[in-house]
Amino acid sequence: MRFLIFILLFPVASGITCYRGMNIQLPGAAFNQSMASLGCRNSDYCLRSFGIMNGQNGSFASCVTKKNAEETCRNYPACIQKSYGTGSHASNYQTCCCKTDLCNGMDFIGDLENAKYYMNNTLSIISTLCQSVNSTRMMTAQGKDYTSIQVEALVPSEKNFLNSPFSIALNLQNSITFDSNFQRFFSNYKCGKNMELTCTEVCLGSAMIDRQILFDNTYIKHYIFPSDFNMITFNNLVSNFYLILFEDTQVGLTLDLESGASYTILIPFSNYIVSDSYHCFVYFKGFWDNSICTSQGYATKTGNNTYSLECSCMAPGIVA
Repeated sequence: MRFLIFILLFPVASGITCYRGMNIQLPGAAFNQSMASLGCRNSDYCLRSFGIMNGQNGSFASCVTKKNAEETCRNYPACIQKSYGTGSHASNYQTCCCKTDLCNGMDFIGDLENAKYYMNNTLSIISTLCQSVNSTRMMTAQGKDYTSIQVEALVPSEKNFLNSPFSIALNLQNSITFDSNFQRFFSNYKCGKNMELTCTEVCLGSAMIDRQILFDNTYIKHYIFPSDFNMITFNNLVSNFYLILFEDTQVGLTLDLESGASYTILIPFSNYIVSDSYHCFVYFKGFWDNSICTSQGYATKTGNNTYSLECSCMAPGIVA
């Protein structure tokens, strides 16, 4: 006896899990949505757009529907450059697609050959978060693999401010302190648009950038270490990177340190050799500079198997 077997094939909606979030400024409104994972039906790609949007640094992450994938991801794995508008409303940004779950985190820059967008995006996130914090509220953001961000508002006029160590990204406890010049300058400073306000809170923005990003992305490696003939090179690196910024809590403007103000930060080592001498550098205005940071030249034990270098610096930037 023979049987006929009928197999009914129904279309199954494929899907990918992507991050969804946005940080876009439009006339009269700001659209901010924290990054969250999203199961995407009928999508094979995730995307992330980042760069200048309507005259401001911005970013957007989501799924790409199959209907739109042919156009939106036509250059995959390379990115697409989009430019339009003029003047203060001009836009010039990259759209990059990827095809694995949660691949479009805030540190995803596709095959972009200019890593400044990665740094600009990190700065933009810190500035945006700094406008939403106060002395009782800390905020954090996390990239998929390499980047952790943390912001909190400091009140330098508080009585015990100079004796209170603060944490940096991501919740690295007792890692940064400030001197009396910092306290004096930021206890009562001009802030806001056109500096018409007086502020008593200043935002401490920090980001931990895992050194592994230099192994995985040659563009970022070249951006941070453009030459092997500098005083500091990739081969000298013994820590992750720690971006330290101070922001106006009203408008998200990065502030310089003035009047001799400084901070002291503990940089954990990934590899410490007792016989070697170590120095702190700050990546400041496109250059690695050790003239604005001082250190003892050796690390101290800060945990069971952890050594850290104490760096006293007079400028914000990437400390390593």
